[in-house]
Amino acid sequence: MSKIYRILLLFNANKIYDREILEGVGKFISSTKVDWEVYVEDDYLIDRSSINDWYGDGIIADLDDPDIADTLAGSTIPIVGIGSSYEHRKDYPHFPYVATDNRAIIELAVDHLTQRGLTSLAFYGANPSSYNRWAREREKAFISITKERGYNSSVFRGFDTTARNWNFCMNRVTDWVQQLPKPVGIVSVTDARARHIIQACANMEILVPENVAVIGIDNDDIARSLNKISLSSVAQNGNELGYVAAQKLHQMLLENTNVSELTKIGPLRIHERQSSDFHAINHPLIMTALHFIRVNVNKGIKSYHVFDELNVSRSKLEALFKSELGTTVHDQIFTIRLKKACQLLKSKNKSIDEIAELSGYPSTQYMYSVFSKKLGMTPKEYREKDHESV
Repeated sequence: MSKIYRILLLFNANKIYDREILEGVGKFISSTKVDWEVYVEDDYLIDRSSINDWYGDGIIADLDDPDIADTLAGSTIPIVGIGSSYEHRKDYPHFPYVATDNRAIIELAVDHLTQRGLTSLAFYGANPSSYNRWAREREKAFISITKERGYNSSVFRGFDTTARNWNFCMNRVTDWVQQLPKPVGIVSVTDARARHIIQACANMEILVPENVAVIGIDNDDIARSLNKISLSSVAQNGNELGYVAAQKLHQMLLENTNVSELTKIGPLRIHERQSSDFHAINHPLIMTALHFIRVNVNKGIKSYHVFDELNVSRSKLEALFKSELGTTVHDQIFTIRLKKACQLLKSKNKSIDEIAELSGYPSTQYMYSVFSKKLGMTPKEYREKDHESV
């Protein structure tokens, strides 16, 4: 009978990054049939006392937390760390380590914005501390990439927010966004911080993405669901991080097996949504109209709602749309509604009936008809195809 290895997982699964890593470890276990007995806290939060009480065979740990790294430093148990990549080799822990490639993440986000014609860029980061060194690494990568490519750029770290200081923090974000040249593309260090930008723009009636295009990092469903404007985001490859870390630990548990000290894993993909759907538009009336459509498309609006909101004649606005966009107001509503439905279908936490309603379709049957005519497939087939491609 083969030996059963007892493995401790040290992750705070209140974050999507850590949850995906745990899923990746699970995929390694199920796909290889290794004999692992895994221990993780019932609330999926790290209990540091469990580190000293652990007498198992191996550990996979989030080493972005310096306290955990320090506690594990003298351990004789095989350990694989997961966490941020660093500019300098000396900053890595003295364990086999699987790193999320911060430069590759930022490069993907910058490419996404510049490919849409944005040449003024900004980065909204976080106050540096020993617990978020990854934020500083992403900031340094942004500064390096924009300098190499000759883009105008700005960096703002903001403040650590609490319920008590929220108004002060948002006022500072607002001040910063207000003084940026427009249009501008902002890379936010996380989706949670990207929400600050979208809220600040709403408070100042700055149009997103027409004046400020925003992209976050993590593809966190919770952060995205709390905005009127759906948030574009870079998805980290957490599943691969967890899988590779488990693979390394398995090799270490086998006698006389060497493992590489460092493996970097790049991002999975960009989820493109409304917040970065920037197109260079000259006329302010068109920018306002498109913003109104994006924010209200779920209400089943029609062309006349746009004319009424902007207090402009149909003929004038239609002529502007035709000259600048080569399309009609009705066609833009149709396109934006279809994009919203497609974005919602990429998540499996809503039914197709709910998505039809949230996208502003008069009925589910009507949405099915639109998908059949425009995409040659049903909404269900679109959802299945998207998940097969991930």
